[in-house]
Amino acid sequence: MFELHLGDKLSVPSTLFDDPLFLTGRPGQGKSVTFLAIAHALVRNRQSGLIVDPYGDLAAKLKEQTVVKGMANRVVFGGFEMDLATLRKHLKANKLVVVAARFLVDGERKGREEGIKLLKRYFRCAAPGNWLLIDESFAFVDDTIIEKFLQVKKMGLKVVFSDIGFYRLSEDERSRFCKLFGFYIIYKVMNFDAECLAKYNPALNPKNIAAIQQYHFQFLQGGKLSYHKGVWPLEL
Repeated sequence: MFELHLGDKLSVPSTLFDDPLFLTGRPGQGKSVTFLAIAHALVRNRQSGLIVDPYGDLAAKLKEQTVVKGMANRVVFGGFEMDLATLRKHLKANKLVVVAARFLVDGERKGREEGIKLLKRYFRCAAPGNWLLIDESFAFVDDTIIEKFLQVKKMGLKVVFSDIGFYRLSEDERSRFCKLFGFYIIYKVMNFDAECLAKYNPALNPKNIAAIQQYHFQFLQGGKLSYHKGVWPLEL
């Protein structure tokens, strides 16, 4: 077990991630900083798993920081084309595998197709205790992946679903995912998503979500809600 520092006066044990986290917020509110903070904790503590970055900026920052801090041997960087044998080899070697696409260059359609294939390969070789962090999580879904996502707790995986909101999911899928999530980090979101979150979580209030300041977030776990400032600057 190790500690993850997620915000001002907010540190949580890694065992909390036995339940999946939903990290959400509009662009520019601070969601990516928290995503990177979790990735940093995994690197520091020699964890294995897969990090999926559709735009490549988070992977680039993590690569630069691991080189500077002399931790590059703990992380493997690659693209969505990474094959099953290579992915399995790195996970067995207790590596953190960071794969990046170029949505802004190649387009979301192509990246989405390759990301779905990659995730299917990951689910074939992932072992209990492995991590899975996915930015823009709901961009990478088809019927198979949806069901795999909903089974991650039973598979013993530690998962961070990060997305700007629920608009890619059906009402039934939103309901099922909200039952899956063990805890939430909520930056300011679109009004539709604030309503969805409050519908499935009585402790949340759409008006209070709308009032969240930039770089601050609400933390919801076990029905208890707290308010925090994000971590900045990040230190690996």
